[in-house]
Amino acid sequence: MEAPFGPAWAAYWPYPDHIVLGGTAVEDDEDREPDPAVAERIRQRCIEVEPRLRNARVLGHQVGLRPTRPSVRLEIEQLARARCVHNYGHGGSGVTMSWGCARESAALLTATPERRKASEAVTESDVRRVALSLPATTEKPSYGTPGFRVKDKLFARIREQGDLLV
Repeated sequence: MEAPFGPAWAAYWPYPDHIVLGGTAVEDDEDREPDPAVAERIRQRCIEVEPRLRNARVLGHQVGLRPTRPSVRLEIEQLARARCVHNYGHGGSGVTMSWGCARESAALLTATPERRKASEAVTESDVRRVALSLPATTEKPSYGTPGFRVKDKLFARIREQGDLLV
């Protein structure tokens, strides 16, 4: 799936024991209760893309809120004797970016104090390093900016200087 997309689209994320179907993106909708009609429309759109989903057993429904900000916040903060990693603001890319951001969060937690001070913000170089460390990742432009893909499927893009879309 690649932008631009509207408020209704089709995407699925396979896991070893289940598949997550999506999507809708309705601005300012914070209702956490699944809507059966919306769920069925998502299912039908995904079946159009991947017909093998037609006979899949539905295990359940969940609503995913996608808080967003101008850029992802991925940094560490000292709170008394504890360290807190802020890792949010991914918008609709949270599921896609969970692996890379989790890895970077772990790196922030385990880094030496000197390294943490030197890396207050995630840089383009950090994104490139983390993305290319993932298995089978290649770098290929997306909309004229650096993009990172696995099997030619985009999972991260650096939109412009200082604006990382992960």
